[in-house]
Amino acid sequence: MRNLVFAILAGLVGALVLHIVIILTLPFFASDDVYSRISSLPANDRFLPASAVSAEVTSTELVSDTPYSTTYLCRFVLADAPIHLQAEGAVPFWSLAVFDRRSNELFSMNDRTSEGGGMNVTLANPLQMIRLREGLPPNLAGSVLVETDVTDGYVLIRTVVPDQTMQAQANDFLSSATCREEPLAD
Repeated sequence: MRNLVFAILAGLVGALVLHIVIILTLPFFASDDVYSRISSLPANDRFLPASAVSAEVTSTELVSDTPYSTTYLCRFVLADAPIHLQAEGAVPFWSLAVFDRRSNELFSMNDRTSEGGGMNVTLANPLQMIRLREGLPPNLAGSVLVETDVTDGYVLIRTVVPDQTMQAQANDFLSSATCREEPLAD
């Protein structure tokens, strides 16, 4: 009986210590997410190769580049104006995914679901979307309009080519990709 009580107390003390250690280390792990790693990127600027941002960012949790795929990313802030995402060129396959700061996917599309195979997307908050619908600027004609409540996040675009001979096309497509604020008329 005495051994049973001792075993139960030892188990409870061990569980208490384990929980305290977990609680004390939680802030370290919680602040080490993908968004915090890319937060040093300039917002609303251009897409950058994921591999050039940081070796940590390109771990398997964000991208898993193979010789046939390349990933670029851009951080955005929707505070002042909608964000226009655009890229030109022909590649066998591209995909785009928009994430909030907690890495929840908000929107995704690829060349098969876009009009004409090109990447032309505009992200806007609800108030900006109302203004866009009142008078769409000519340079946004044909753009897929995406309404979101988030104020900041990041966008990933990935190209996949069947062989290395098409890698130059993919690189041209990715280097032409823009992620810029689109000022609205007053």
